[in-house]
Amino acid sequence: MALLTLYVRDDEGENYKIRNFLSFQWGKEKNRSYFRFLPFVFYKENSHFNLFPFYFSWKDEEKADNVAGPFYYRYRSPDVFQDYYFNTYYKRERGKGFTEIVSFPLFYYKENSYFTLIPFYHHSYDGEDFTRYYLLPIPMYKHSRNKESETLVLNAYWSRDEKGEYKSSAFFPFYFHKKNSYLHIPLLLVFHTQSKDWAETIAPFFYKYSSQYENEFFLLGYHSFDSDSKSFTRLYPFYYSSNEKDGSSFLGWAGLFYRWKDSQGETVARAILPLHYYQKNEYNLWFPFYYRFGGDDRNYVSFSPVHYRLRSTNADRDWVLFYYSSENREERTSSRSMAPFYFEWKNPNSKGDILLPAYIKYYEKNKNLELYFGGISVSQTGGKFDASFRSIESGKEFYVDLDYSFIYNIFSVSLRR
Repeated sequence: MALLTLYVRDDEGENYKIRNFLSFQWGKEKNRSYFRFLPFVFYKENSHFNLFPFYFSWKDEEKADNVAGPFYYRYRSPDVFQDYYFNTYYKRERGKGFTEIVSFPLFYYKENSYFTLIPFYHHSYDGEDFTRYYLLPIPMYKHSRNKESETLVLNAYWSRDEKGEYKSSAFFPFYFHKKNSYLHIPLLLVFHTQSKDWAETIAPFFYKYSSQYENEFFLLGYHSFDSDSKSFTRLYPFYYSSNEKDGSSFLGWAGLFYRWKDSQGETVARAILPLHYYQKNEYNLWFPFYYRFGGDDRNYVSFSPVHYRLRSTNADRDWVLFYYSSENREERTSSRSMAPFYFEWKNPNSKGDILLPAYIKYYEKNKNLELYFGGISVSQTGGKFDASFRSIESGKEFYVDLDYSFIYNIFSVSLRR
């Protein structure tokens, strides 16, 4: 047994080592007694005492006492006490009492920080922020910062701003509102949003938008719009009206009447369905009564079942029932008639007119014929004397023959002048 013992002495203390099946050590080290019974007992004066694996104690650098073992831990200092037992931890501070408690997984507490009792209650602090949860008697959440706050109770939510005034609210999933921002009622399909410069509302058969630059409104079949560049008013499907910035406009009634005006207020197009169609300087139609194609009043053609009119640079023509007139300024011809009684014509070679049964008049350059009601006729023929027949007495070079007759020359008189 002595052979298994080792004795060592030095200036600082004594060490004894006994080697057998177990190892024992005791003595002094740096003026501290120690004892070891490996691997179960470890002791050092004013430092530690361990009884493996059931008990451990030691002093840390702050001279605080620490004790630990299976499922527990204890800390003691002049100002702080801490204890861990299985799933529970608590901390006490001098002059404050309990400042931190944990009992996992149900209870959590820290002074001026949080308090939680799962699953029933929780609150926490973070500077000026305070948050609180409730499960009983009803689920609730609340967060506040000075006068600003937000609260949730079941499916109801509301909040206040930094002045303590109303900010927003909601009742899920039926109602959502934020002051000066939005209002939504999804089940009724009502949605309203707004900002500093604009606002918009949408609902069944309803729409409204307003801003500094434009406004729009719709309700059932009524629709209006106004902006810096254009505006319109509509009552679907009966009425349509619009105005452009340049002064042009549009008007429609009942899907049957349409009218367009230019910036001068003059009508440039018009339609009355299905009878009337008008386009300035192009056409003007009234089915089936009147048709006009062409530009201004000096260049167009128009017609109907009872009339026809042509106006152009070189020619004009008119026909209305029994009346007809024609003029060709290029060929210098014209004619006019009122059938079956009156006929008139004029060309470079002749002209004449007939009024039945009153008279017939025919004129050429050197020959005229007039036939009147009752058989009286007058004809006039002019010419130039031949040199051999020139009158010596009068010295005339031209002659005019006048013939008067009655009933086709039964009685006639001829004169020469």
